Amino acid sequence: MHHARIAMAALALTLAFLPAGAFCSPAAQATVDEAGNPNVNNSRRLISDEQGAAAAFQEPAGPLTIEQAVGYALQHNQELMAAALQIKAGKEAVVQSGKLPNPELGVEMENFGGRDDRTGVDGAETTVSLNQLIELGGKRQKRQQLAALAKEETGWQYQQKWLDLVTATNMAFIEILVSQQRVEQAREQLSLSEQVLQTVNARVEAGKVSPIESTKARVALTNSRIFLEKSERELAVNRRNLSSLWGNDAPLFTAAAGALHDADRALPSLEDLTSRLLTHPDLARLAAQVKQREAALELARAGKVPDITVSGGVRNYQETNDHAFVAAISMPLQIFDRNDGNIGEAGHQVNSARKELAAARIRMQAQLNQSYQQLVSAAAEADVLEKEVLPAAKNAFASVQEGYRQGKFNYLEVLDAQKTLFEVTVSHLDSLRTYQTAFVEVKRLAGLDLPGEKTDERGIIHEE
Repeated sequence: MHHARIAMAALALTLAFLPAGAFCSPAAQATVDEAGNPNVNNSRRLISDEQGAAAAFQEPAGPLTIEQAVGYALQHNQELMAAALQIKAGKEAVVQSGKLPNPELGVEMENFGGRDDRTGVDGAETTVSLNQLIELGGKRQKRQQLAALAKEETGWQYQQKWLDLVTATNMAFIEILVSQQRVEQAREQLSLSEQVLQTVNARVEAGKVSPIESTKARVALTNSRIFLEKSERELAVNRRNLSSLWGNDAPLFTAAAGALHDADRALPSLEDLTSRLLTHPDLARLAAQVKQREAALELARAGKVPDITVSGGVRNYQETNDHAFVAAISMPLQIFDRNDGNIGEAGHQVNSARKELAAARIRMQAQLNQSYQQLVSAAAEADVLEKEVLPAAKNAFASVQEGYRQGKFNYLEVLDAQKTLFEVTVSHLDSLRTYQTAFVEVKRLAGLDLPGEKTDERGIIHEE
């Protein structure tokens, strides 16, 4: 009776210390109420808290450099912070993977409540034992190796997100520079249209040309105003796109400081860039994935080795109040399941990862070649447009405009010269944009923007 009471008390004590809702997942508790309905208020509160944390930083007002923009993004981007937390989670997973299985406490009662002269638990046999699972085949070591390789892959994923964020920041900054220059071009175009309209009105008042030319000039002026308004809206959108990378929906910086025609840009040769491609985070991540799946295959193969469970304890005979030691050992008989399916699946996963790695190498090499050639071509095109075509278009428009005042050209020739100047200006800006974006893409593919000496272990830039 004494031992039976102890067993029942132990069971009751265990159940009493279980927390409320222990048999419900934490996610379910967070998202449903007592009636099982979605807990909308909690979800809204969580989203609001995260939004508040993301909006805690606002960049200072004034001109913004690319170095500042990259620094703000790396320090305050929520996705990058989430990736850094995944690395910490991976460290904990490695620790957990090396834990030994917990022993099990067992309490067993037999021969109670019979119909003979013994009633209740007078003739019961109570056994208290400890059971311990012993893993064989090196499963624990293989599990640790698998967790360590998963952590390595997570680290490369962080590096990849780091590089993608730097690239996205550079691209967004370039778009602002383009938009700012486009606004300047639109204002110049508007000023030229106003000058042309004044010239046309003067000739109409002098009776030298038809009033219809004044109407055409006013239409051209209206189109110039529309283009300016559109350019200013695009600039506002691009400014928000950049500041959103560090969680600010209302940018405070006044302008992006920089120029699209920077000539001081030296790149290594294509051969050197190709050699750096092999250490790119994208490929390194896939290589780590191959090793991880190879480790998973080894763990699956270790599953063919059955584990054993040993147990030992004390048995009490209530009727005689005698005690005896008991011991047991057990192991599964692998008759129906020899883990062949898991081994086959893991083997195919290894081959799939190797194919993905090979395909990624070919794809990134092709992308690097394409971006490099695009960079060279855009640089040459921008140079020709800036030094030859654009000055010629400006001189032609000035000559035609002066000739129109003197009556040597008609208005259609003025419009044609103005249109040509506008198209050349747009082409020059587009070539600069292509050059800059290709430059950033080449740097991304070659991994030239990876964390450097001014970064901590997570790759976060620290200001001087």
